[in-house]
Amino acid sequence: MTWAARDKTGAGKGVKDMDRMITMIVRRAINQILNRGIDAGVRRMTRGRPDATPEQQAQLRQGGDRARQAFRLLRRFGRF
Repeated sequence: MTWAARDKTGAGKGVKDMDRMITMIVRRAINQILNRGIDAGVRRMTRGRPDATPEQQAQLRQGGDRARQAFRLLRRFGRF
């Protein structure tokens, strides 16, 4: 029996709901893992030098925030 036949008879509706729930949970977990990876990569890239002045450290921090936002936007646009 195909999915289309199951949909017409009403059989298999619970299976579709369960598949949808599993997909939602997996997507959420993957997004959290990706965000952690992006944050770790940006932190590593913008670590800076220990002898940097406070102004330079602030600029690095702002650059890191912008880079993090850019990576997340790119990921979001990549879904469409």
